[in-house]
This record gives sequence, structure tokens and C-alpha cells, in this order.
Amino acid sequence: MKSASLCKRLIGTVCPLPARSRLEWEGVKRRIAQAAMLLTATSIVACTSKIDPPPRPVGVPQSATWAGGADGGAFIDCRVNADGSDTCKVYNDFTGQIWMSGIYVLKGQRSGATREELVYQGADGEEIFLANGATLIPSR
Repeated sequence: MKSASLCKRLIGTVCPLPARSRLEWEGVKRRIAQAAMLLTATSIVACTSKIDPPPRPVGVPQSATWAGGADGGAFIDCRVNADGSDTCKVYNDFTGQIWMSGIYVLKGQRSGATREELVYQGADGEEIFLANGATLIPSR
């Protein structure tokens, strides 16, 4: 009967599992905590690991910067225009073909990013994501 009351306190119901001693339950809880810590540590390492850019394909200018992650990325090259907009070209990081090209402005604004803000996070085929959280969209 002791194991049933222990189970009720631990999980709020009578255990359908075989009766376990308090020492066995402590071992189970310790293993669960260890597994959770290992999973957390693995996630932190995976999310903060620096991904090296792939080799630069032929035709991609040296001024283009690679941005992306483990699932791929793109080489991005933007220049600030006299009117404040940005002229950008985004290159496929495997073939070097131009994937996106045009005049871009910051989402919700009429001007583009400054040279200092042009630190790239990635691109999705239409928008260019900057490291500061801003997004460049095609000028309409």
C-alpha cells in the first residue's frame, strides 16, 4: 500500500506500474533529470555552433557574404544607393546563379538599410533578413 500512496503523490493517480521502492523512484527521477540536462546541453551546442560557409562558386563576387545555417544559405551582396535604397543580389550558394536581384527597402519604410546594418542572417527567395532583426523587401 505504501507504493500506491507514493505513486499517488508523485503523479496524482494510482500507478499501474509494479510497486517500486522510494530508492528506485529516486533513481528513475535522477535518470530523467540527467537526460533532460543532456538534451538541453546538446540543443545549446547545436544552436550556437558556427557554420562554415561553403566554397564560393565561380561568378559570385568577393563582396558577397554568405549567410545561412546547417540547412543551407546564400551569398548576399547589397550596396546602398544615393536615394537610400539598397541594390541587392542573392546568389545560390551551390551553383552561384543569381537567385534574387533588385532594389530593396526596409519592411515598413521607404529607405533601405545603412552600410552598417547590412549584416545578413539569410534570405527566403523574396526577403533578405538582417542580423539586427530587420527585413529588406523588394521596392514596389
